Amino acid sequence: MGSKISIINHINAVRCYLKKGEKEEARNSIQDSIQDSIQDSSIAAKSGNSEIPETFISLSTGMEFVSVPTGEFDMGSFSDELGRSDFESPTHRVTIKSHFYMSKSQVTQKQWKTIMGNNPSHFKGEARPVEMVSWENVQEFVKKN
Repeated sequence: MGSKISIINHINAVRCYLKKGEKEEARNSIQDSIQDSIQDSSIAAKSGNSEIPETFISLSTGMEFVSVPTGEFDMGSFSDELGRSDFESPTHRVTIKSHFYMSKSQVTQKQWKTIMGNNPSHFKGEARPVEMVSWENVQEFVKKN
């Protein structure tokens, strides 16, 4: 699915989004955006469950989204884990109460430009991840996408 760092970055982005506004309002907004995207996208249900597809692809950007089901997991790493960073502890239990979708990869500069009409990145390349964007820029991207 992606590297450990990539997954951590996605989780931190979701956390940041939820911390900025009221959690209930943010969750409803995300769910509404997902439902709109699902209706406007080609749905590729790989799990065999037609109610909650495991993945779908946005027609507007070509971005692939994966299902994150409800459940629990341990986040973080133990102090003796090889290659760990200090910000990865303490290990703690995380509960996902509501199903959501998350992009399978980072947003590319091409995808950003398709939606936003500009490319703010310093290190140019259509297939490279977009960078040099603020939290507010990302919120605008989510609304437009």
